Amino acid sequence: KRKLVKLELKEKKRQEEEELDRNEFQRTLNDMLRIQDHLNGGTPIWISKNDPSVWLISDTDLDDDYRKLEKGKLNDKLNEFYNENIQLLK
Repeated sequence: KRKLVKLELKEKKRQEEEELDRNEFQRTLNDMLRIQDHLNGGTPIWISKNDPSVWLISDTDLDDDYRKLEKGKLNDKLNEFYNENIQLLK
């Protein structure tokens, strides 16, 4: 009986890890689609002036803590992320 409980706990943990992996994959894919849209001249990306790894998508102006990237341009952090995950768009 203990062995069965242990197996059930392992299976539950495995399923939870798979769910986290799926969520992370979906977030990354969504980010890649947003970046691709920006590169194609779509919705602008705004970069935090305090932390270049923090970015938002917005058609409207944001406060002074963010700067708008030129259409089709990425900062170094976003470019690195984009290059690491480009296979998701193929």
